[in-house]
Amino acid sequence: RLWTAAEDDALKEAIRLYGSRTGAGSAWSAISRHVSIHGGRTNKKDCRKRWFYTLDPGLKKGRWTQDEDEALRKAFLEVGAQWKEMALRVPGRTDEQVAKRWRDVLSPDLVLDAPWTPEEDALLLRLFKEHGPKWTKISHSFATRNGIAVRNRFRRF
Repeated sequence: RLWTAAEDDALKEAIRLYGSRTGAGSAWSAISRHVSIHGGRTNKKDCRKRWFYTLDPGLKKGRWTQDEDEALRKAFLEVGAQWKEMALRVPGRTDEQVAKRWRDVLSPDLVLDAPWTPEEDALLLRLFKEHGPKWTKISHSFATRNGIAVRNRFRRF
């Protein structure tokens, strides 16, 4: 279910009281108790995810900068596809944002401007009939295509 404004306010208040550390010594159990007392969630994972992926004022949303892309490329060379570790090297971006940016835009395996072959078109049509518009899932069957490229190609039919 969607978070309410009251739940968000209770979570922000709990973060002010207990902090938002993760790992050993974190206070997510106390934070979730605080939120639940105010009529909200009781699950500490829900609270933690809501904070780090939505409410944290340090979270960046929207367009990526060239500096962020360069930091992401450098992080990938240093640690590989360890999204959480990479996100620590791109301030303000979450591990989910980092993984998506890499897979959809920066991965050197992608060939975003190569023409589609008749075999790829046939596979795309077959997979669409099987899965519907689940572009990311469909894109896993194409070594060099991402979900956006798959969706855009399908729309041209």
